[in-house]
Amino acid sequence: MNIDKFKQCPSCKKWLSSDEVLTDPDIKPLGMAYLEDENNTAYYYFQHTVPNCGSSFLIEIKDFKPFLTEDIPQVSLMASKHCEGHCVDLYDLNVCKNECYYAPFRRLILKLTQLKKAVKVF
Repeated sequence: MNIDKFKQCPSCKKWLSSDEVLTDPDIKPLGMAYLEDENNTAYYYFQHTVPNCGSSFLIEIKDFKPFLTEDIPQVSLMASKHCEGHCVDLYDLNVCKNECYYAPFRRLILKLTQLKKAVKVF
């Protein structure tokens, strides 16, 4: 799937396709974090590491549903006694072992981080 206008870089204004966000090593995944904001959702954070840019931006995790290859549990364990707290720390790169709505999204961003590191040294 290649959505030509998936995300616009807030600094250089380049439109990034979904393929670029998922595979381009110049779009560095920083992590995933849940925010208690008006949306109460989790976001992926990226940095556009091309010359003359370097901007960071976020994308709601729900925009990545088409790219998941596993089922998404309906229940969220966020802030419950079973929650391991990984999704509230952007820089926490540990795998969540819970069956939680956010766990497949967390596994996806960790996989992207590993794949992109193999292609380019950050």
